[in-house]
Amino acid sequence: MTNRRDVLEEAIVTVAEREKSHGDAETFANNLAEIWSITTGVKIPAWKVLLMLGQLKDARIISGDFTHDDHWVDGCGYRALGCEIANL
Repeated sequence: MTNRRDVLEEAIVTVAEREKSHGDAETFANNLAEIWSITTGVKIPAWKVLLMLGQLKDARIISGDFTHDDHWVDGCGYRALGCEIANL
């Protein structure tokens, strides 16, 4: 994958495929937000969960795995879902 259009198109496909296999993304983000909020004692909204999952992918890229397309694609997907859930 060498251009932005390919990365973004792959992110669209990936998000759709994962929603089929893992269920509704907003439900997942809300469930994880609730779990993380209980764990940390700090209220975490669902859109921040998706932002943090994107940051997980950033950390993997920074750690030296920058040639693995999955990290770039997933980061775009998490941020797009976060934007959608935040109603931006």
